[in-house]
Amino acid sequence: MKLGAIVVLYNTKIDESTSINTSVDYLDQLVIFDNSTDTNIQQYNNNYVKADNIIYLSKNKNCGLSKAYNVAKPYLKDNDFVILMDDDTSFNQDYFLAIRKIQDENIYAPLIYVNKNLVNPNYRTNNLISSILKQKKYNNQQSIKTLENTNRLGAINSGIILPQSFLQNYQFDESLFLDCIDWRLSDDIYKLGFQLKILPVEINQNFSINNLSKINNSSLIHRLEIRLNDLKNYDKKVYFINKLIVILR
Repeated sequence: MKLGAIVVLYNTKIDESTSINTSVDYLDQLVIFDNSTDTNIQQYNNNYVKADNIIYLSKNKNCGLSKAYNVAKPYLKDNDFVILMDDDTSFNQDYFLAIRKIQDENIYAPLIYVNKNLVNPNYRTNNLISSILKQKKYNNQQSIKTLENTNRLGAINSGIILPQSFLQNYQFDESLFLDCIDWRLSDDIYKLGFQLKILPVEINQNFSINNLSKINNSSLIHRLEIRLNDLKNYDKKVYFINKLIVILR
């Protein structure tokens, strides 16, 4: 098996990325797409990459996640599986050993816990109220396992494992800049006849959306504008109720 990965950076130096530091030794190929807006970081990252199995890409601006994935994935066409990564997920040896044992063409998502509650994989829904309620019901491995072989299992992007048979014919929705990309991906997995399965290995993920209260007001407003616009582009039918929930949160 040949295993590749896409890491999307945002104003993060390559050697300071937890995802890269904890994964590069286990990969056959790594594509880094740099969405950094800090020109000093861009230059640092461009000069840093020297390994033959690492490809560095940048459009010298923040293109968003979907665009980054679409530009990066053709470089990984010779890999059997491709992992999507953000820049601050902590991977481990057990995760990569489990991937190497996969013998089918399904999509796999690892286990992620927050405060001992399972948050990934999760119950697939495009409604935030339902999402909050269902997360309480499916917050452990035993309950979430019952959603396998249904179309109700969903997952976040970081750590998800995509077979080449899926990725080569798939385009990420570039109307979605940062949010709801995982929702769209989960929807499309089932529409294209694939199944989402659970990789029974735990990894650590830093959910940046939970830290919005720690950034300044102008950045917070901009971040919420992105989220609301992505919600609208994902599904106008649920946009208004989700907009209200996002604002109140």
